[in-house]
Amino acid sequence: MAKNLQLGIIGHPLGHTLSPILHQFLMENLNIKGEYIAYDTPPDKLKEMILYLKTLGVRGVNVTVPHKVNAITSVNEVDAVAERVGAVNTLVFEHTGKKPGVYGYNTDVPGFLKGIPPHRLVAFEQARVLILGGGGAARAVMMALLQYNAAGITLCARNESQVVSVMNAAKLAKRQLKAPTKLAWVRLDKLQDLSMFDWVINATPVGMNESVMVEGKIEQKSSSPLPEALLNKLPENAFVYDLIYRPAETKLLTMAKARGLETQNGLDMLMHQGVLSFELWSGKTVPLSLLVPLRKVLSSALR
Repeated sequence: MAKNLQLGIIGHPLGHTLSPILHQFLMENLNIKGEYIAYDTPPDKLKEMILYLKTLGVRGVNVTVPHKVNAITSVNEVDAVAERVGAVNTLVFEHTGKKPGVYGYNTDVPGFLKGIPPHRLVAFEQARVLILGGGGAARAVMMALLQYNAAGITLCARNESQVVSVMNAAKLAKRQLKAPTKLAWVRLDKLQDLSMFDWVINATPVGMNESVMVEGKIEQKSSSPLPEALLNKLPENAFVYDLIYRPAETKLLTMAKARGLETQNGLDMLMHQGVLSFELWSGKTVPLSLLVPLRKVLSSALR
C-alpha cells in the first residue's frame, strides 16, 4: 500500500457526490494521510479506468451510478453480499501479499439497513414495498429487504430486461435466504395504484438536481419518478424513502410531506455505506462517536 491512502470514486456524472467530503473527514479525524479523488468515468471507459487505478497504486474506490452492475466483471473476487446482489459499490486493490488483485464488495446493503429508522426496521416483516429502479441500488435494497423477510416486494422500472435480471437474482436470493417474501414486478407505465404499499423506495436517479435556464439564469430543479396523483393513493402511514441525497428534499419527498407521510432521503445510507467502505480500505474501525459530527458535516455541505 502507498504511504498515503489513495482513495476515490468512479461514476458518471459525479458533480453531485459528497463522498470526497465524507472520506476526507474520516481521514482527518483518524489521523490518516491521504486523498480521495472523484474520477468521472463514462460507461465505455469503466474497465480502462479500473486498470488505470490499479496501476496507479490506488487502495480503493467507491462505485456509483451507472457502474455498480458492470464493475463486477472487472474484479478478481467478490464478497458474498456482492455476489448475491450482482453489483459492487466498493473496490479494494490489493497490491501485495499472496493474492494481489481487485476485490469487490457491496456495502450498500448494510448501509441501507443501518440508515433506516428503528421503528421502520422492526416492522419489516409486515412491510409491502415498492422499489423504483432496476440498477445496482435497487438490487441492494431488494436484497436487504429479503434479508429482513419483508412481506412483499414489487419492483418497478421502465427497462423490462433490466427488471427481469434483477428479479432472477432476487428469486435466487429468496431461496438461499429462505425468505417468505412475495415477489412481483410491474412496468412503470403500468403502475396505477399504490394503496397496497407501506413503503415506496426510489432507487433511480430521477429527482437529482437538474440545471435549467429560467429567464437567462441557471436554476436547479428536481423531477419525480411518480406523478402526484399516483403518490396520493398511498396509505396514510406509508413511508417514502428516496435514496437521492442531493437535493436533500427531492420533488418526490416534497409531495409526500405535503400529504403528511413519513419521508427520508439517502444521506444516512450514503454515510453508513461510506464508513463501511473506509473500514475495508484502512483496516480501522470508525468509532460511533464520529458519526454525529460526520452527518453534520454532510448535511452542511448539502446546504
